[in-house]
Amino acid sequence: MLSANTRAALVKDAETRIQEFLLEYVQEYGELKDEEVVTKYVFSQKDMAKLTSTSRQTVNSICSALRKLGDITYDRNQISVKRELLHINK
Repeated sequence: MLSANTRAALVKDAETRIQEFLLEYVQEYGELKDEEVVTKYVFSQKDMAKLTSTSRQTVNSICSALRKLGDITYDRNQISVKRELLHINK
């Protein structure tokens, strides 16, 4: 039987897998602060690449693009995602 990561890798593109991972992670572990959901950043891009069956370079590229769009912000300590992307009501 295929693992969930393997099944996702077969049917979803890398960008979708990374975006969904970030949204699910922040939604599960984040705190609502103003218009963002903020959570501690407890893994590296290499870890995220393994979890999404992608390369570290792909994770870096997609996270950088999301940052340029203003959808996420991140540093070594935390990730913030716009609340509206998570469909969270006040």
